[in-house]
Amino acid sequence: MLGAEIKFVLFLVFVILFFGLQLVLIKRAILLSKNIEKAELKSYIPTTNQFVQFILGLLLYSLITGVVYLLCSIIGMPLLYLGVEMDKIIYEINPLLTGLIMMFVLIRISFFPFFILENNFNIIRSVKMSIAFTKGNTINLLILMVIIASAYLGQLFFEYVATVSSPKYWERLILLLLFLLSAWYWP
Repeated sequence: MLGAEIKFVLFLVFVILFFGLQLVLIKRAILLSKNIEKAELKSYIPTTNQFVQFILGLLLYSLITGVVYLLCSIIGMPLLYLGVEMDKIIYEINPLLTGLIMMFVLIRISFFPFFILENNFNIIRSVKMSIAFTKGNTINLLILMVIIASAYLGQLFFEYVATVSSPKYWERLILLLLFLLSAWYWP
């Protein structure tokens, strides 16, 4: 039984350090936006209320994800009567629909930690402010997310290609990409 208690304590330490570090980095970004480059260590550490509100926001997002997944499952049920296989619905269609909807939700509520840390708002008001803040900018934020994700996927691809292929293949691939990019940018 002692092993389970130690695991639980280590889990709590991990959660507090992991999410606490995220809040410290967000507070640092807020201070830098105010042109405060040097501040006391105490000003970086979030209060207990801010930490709890942040965790509640993450739990709210998880709850919304579960509800959206269930709704997508219900919406996908008529596909069975149209002849679509159950495995295809469960493993392909439902996760894709849930992911697309939750990406939109994530874009809309992604700024809630800033309102919690900056204004000491509760989670409901922070989410409302984040939704109001992103109104009209959702497409721009989606494009930014796609660019960042594609750059990351490109990095993974090139790291994989570099490790499994010969140097000559790597050089040819870079030359091909440069040629394609130059042809694409050429007026």
